[in-house]
Amino acid sequence: MRRLALLLLVAVGVVRASGAPWGGGTTPVPRSTIESRLAMATRGNDARHAILVQLFRSAGCEVTEQPFARAKPSNVICTLPGASARRILVTAHFDMTGPGLGVGDNWGSASLLPSFYESLRATNPQHTIVFIGFSEEEEGLVGARHYLRSTNLDDIDAMINLDGAGMAATRVWGTKSDRRLVRRLRELAKEMNLELVDSSLDGSGIMDSFPFHERGVPVLSIHGLAPGNYGIPHSRHDDFHAVDARYLNDTYRLVLRMITVVDAGS
Repeated sequence: MRRLALLLLVAVGVVRASGAPWGGGTTPVPRSTIESRLAMATRGNDARHAILVQLFRSAGCEVTEQPFARAKPSNVICTLPGASARRILVTAHFDMTGPGLGVGDNWGSASLLPSFYESLRATNPQHTIVFIGFSEEEEGLVGARHYLRSTNLDDIDAMINLDGAGMAATRVWGTKSDRRLVRRLRELAKEMNLELVDSSLDGSGIMDSFPFHERGVPVLSIHGLAPGNYGIPHSRHDDFHAVDARYLNDTYRLVLRMITVVDAGS
């Protein structure tokens, strides 16, 4: 518990000293913040849920929770109000399974959500931006499907879902993503001199974004599965060695820029 308290202080305090804004109030958090939040990975989905809630609250967000099953952690929702009710969803599941720590699958991705909020909270966005930590992905996308059933899809202009972020250079599952969004993401990666790999692994797995894609929501399915790490999720090897902080920070920067571009409609 003492270690958790110290890590939370570092994760929040370092943000206060973050670098120069990108414009429009967007201020990326430093890599040290990305790493300190990654370091909070732990076993036990209840504990992971509690840490994610605390990270959002420490970042200044009033968290809401969406319960859907008795004795299961709720979905964690942080909303950044915008000028309109039209929404951008930024999502990742926080639950894990297997004998490891679930760092690659999927704490690395989930731990980025509070950093996205922190970076954007002073921007006065056009869209309402909703950051969601989905629960029970490992049991069949249960949390994501519950949210899908309970929300209006007509006002969602984009969903950006991350799974396995930081396990390799940023990858996009093109066959399960909106073509226009993929094209814009490629342009941004080139502008920022960041690696982006087209990697569709159809038949090899599922992501929380897939049911939304099937219902016509414009989706970006971003992941980190690559040759050499396919066997890591759900294994004892899914520990802190599974995620490269450099790749995780690159994914954070690229997705953060993508959120601002989608919000601006450019």
